[in-house]
Amino acid sequence: MKILILSEDFPPNIGGIVQWAMGVAKSLSKAGHTVTLMTRYFPKYGKIKLSNVNFEVIYIDKKYWKKLMSYYWNTSLKSHLESNQKPSIIIATTWNCARGVVNYCMKSMIPLIAVAHGLDVTRKMTYLKKFWLRYTLTRSNYIIAVSRFTKNYLSAKLGIPSKKIYVFPNGVDINKFYPKVEKEYLHKHHLEGCKVILTLSRVIERKGHDAVIKALPQVIRKIQNVRYLICGPWHEKYYLLLRKLINQLKLKKYVIFTNKLSDEELNIYYNLADVYIMPSRYDKKTGDSEGFGITYLEANACEKPVIGGRSGGVEDAIVDGKTGFLVNPMDIDEIANKLILLLENSSLANNIGRQGRSRVLKHYTWDVITKKMEESIFLKKYEL
Repeated sequence: MKILILSEDFPPNIGGIVQWAMGVAKSLSKAGHTVTLMTRYFPKYGKIKLSNVNFEVIYIDKKYWKKLMSYYWNTSLKSHLESNQKPSIIIATTWNCARGVVNYCMKSMIPLIAVAHGLDVTRKMTYLKKFWLRYTLTRSNYIIAVSRFTKNYLSAKLGIPSKKIYVFPNGVDINKFYPKVEKEYLHKHHLEGCKVILTLSRVIERKGHDAVIKALPQVIRKIQNVRYLICGPWHEKYYLLLRKLINQLKLKKYVIFTNKLSDEELNIYYNLADVYIMPSRYDKKTGDSEGFGITYLEANACEKPVIGGRSGGVEDAIVDGKTGFLVNPMDIDEIANKLILLLENSSLANNIGRQGRSRVLKHYTWDVITKKMEESIFLKKYEL
C-alpha cells in the first residue's frame, strides 16, 4: 500500500506529534508499505538525514507558515501528485494538516485519516477555528484519537460520529528506551546515594511541577537524600514561579533543572530515576489537557514506576496500582504519599517498573500499534 503522511513537526523538533509521525512512518515502511512523509522545512535545522529509515521525506519550504499553512498543504499535495502515483491513503498527524487537504482528498477519492491528540482539539478556540475543526473531522474518512478521553471529547463536545473514531495510543521505541545505568550522569548531578524523582517534559503549568515541589517537604521528612530532577525546556514565567516556590520552601539543594535534553540523553535521564512523576491537570478555562502522556510509557519501558495526574488521557497510559499510580493532581498529600510509598519500598517500585515494561512490550510498541491500524482501518472498504 502507498501511504502519504503529513506532519508539520518532525525531528529534530520534539514532542508527541513528532514521535507519532516518526514511529508510524518507520513501522509502516518496515511492514512493507511504501511510505512518504511530507513535512515543514525549518531553515535552522536544514534537511535532516535520517539513519535506519526506509521512507522518503519531502520538505515544504515556505514563509508565513502559520498564516498560510492550509494553502501550503493543499498546493504541496497537488504538486506532489502531478509527478507521483496517487497514494492509497493519506494520514494527517493533526487536524490542522488535514484541513488543507480534506476537500482535495474528497474530490480525488483519496481516503484521509486525521489524528487527534489532545490539546490540539480541546484548547479554547475562536468560533471560526472550531468551525474548521468540525468541518475537517466530519469530512475525514476516519479519525485516530490517541486516548479514550480524546475520542469522548470529539464525540460529546464536537458531535463527531463515534463510529469513525478509532483509539490508537502513542507508541514507544523500545530500541531507544530501555533499562541502562549511566554512572557518569550520577556524578554530574551529585546523585550518588540519592533517591531520584524525575519529571521529563516541557516545564509548563499543566504538567504539575509545582505540585511535586509542594509535596517535597513531606517526602524529605521521610527520605532526606531525595532529589527532584526537572528535565525539559521551560516557559520563563512558570520557571520563575517554580524558582520562587523552591526558595520559599528552602528546597534549593533538592531540585535540579537541566533544561532541554538531547535525544541521546533521554534514556539516560529516565534511568537515573527511582520514580517518574508528572501530575498533569486539565485546565477547563483554557482547555489545556494531556491527550495521553507518552512519557509515562517511556519511563515504564526503562522499568521505572510512574505517577500521573488523573486527568485527560493519562488514565489510558497508566494502569493504577500495576504500572504506576494515578493521583488527584491537586492533592499534595496524595502526591507525597505515593512518592514516599515507592521511594521507601524498592521491591514494590521494581515490581511495578517491570510490569510497566512488560505492558509496553506487549501493547505499546509502534509495530504493535500500526498492525492494529492496518487490521482495523486500512483493510476496510472506505466510505468515500
